[in-house]
Amino acid sequence: MARKASDVIGLKVISLDKGEEVGEINDIIYDPVSQRIKAFLLDEGGWFSEAKVIPFEGIEKIGEDAATINSSQKIEKASDVPDPYSSVSERNSKIRKMNVVSENGNNIGKVSDVIFDEQSGEVIEYEITKGPIEDLKTGRNKISKEDISRVGQDDIIVKSEAEEKLKK
Repeated sequence: MARKASDVIGLKVISLDKGEEVGEINDIIYDPVSQRIKAFLLDEGGWFSEAKVIPFEGIEKIGEDAATINSSQKIEKASDVPDPYSSVSERNSKIRKMNVVSENGNNIGKVSDVIFDEQSGEVIEYEITKGPIEDLKTGRNKISKEDISRVGQDDIIVKSEAEEKLKK
């Protein structure tokens, strides 16, 4: 089943072994190379605590009201993970601000949301906004993962053919 990242952010996380709430999903951690959700950020940390994450594979199910994990031991400190999940550049809050540009150099809009497969974590589509007024007039476009030629540090580059599909 496909899920919007914005629908997952804010969900409670419940540990099935203890039957208690162990946190709340604050953001997603996204891998731009594989275009997959790597983890869910529970706590950003602070002066005296570290950021806490749940690797995507640690999630049992994502429901309408909560995400479940088998054990609270699935929660990890970001620094304890071999490939640290602490990079702000890989967070959904950063992705939602990325420009989408065609290979022809035309501005398509900005990413407003990421739609992913909740079983695999694979990003299926990117929802694109051209701004609130244009969204009201024409709605938001979606660009499939296959239409992306590159996800860079600041911009997502869309294949020329995809730009033509959006104009129709």
